[in-house]
Amino acid sequence: KRNIIVKATINSCGFALIIGATAAMAVAPHIAAPDDIKIERVLFIGSKQLGLDCLKTMYSQSKETLIGVLTFDDISDGRSKFNDFTDFCSTNEIPMFIAKNKSESEKIINKQHPDICLVVGWYWLIS
Repeated sequence: KRNIIVKATINSCGFALIIGATAAMAVAPHIAAPDDIKIERVLFIGSKQLGLDCLKTMYSQSKETLIGVLTFDDISDGRSKFNDFTDFCSTNEIPMFIAKNKSESEKIINKQHPDICLVVGWYWLIS
């Protein structure tokens, strides 16, 4: 088993939740994480404007680790940024996975074998 230790940039929310293949941890502003692990495969999971903003920031900081984006088609929601996610992924040649339900989203996550998932603006609990 690997220990997953993540150094996170804290955003305006005050914390980041990082879910890994073998661990989950909340990184708060008062906790310093050691620099002793390399994350090579990050799957971004999200929707809405906050998710899109975080995806763009993550991509600008570490595009080589981004293995894909998992989202869902929420086009009927007035807050939807589905088309913006699609455009961003297409422009930057990022694989995009569209889940129809919670079960399908979990299958996609397992199939991609990420080291961690960065989850922002997601509706379904991930088990």
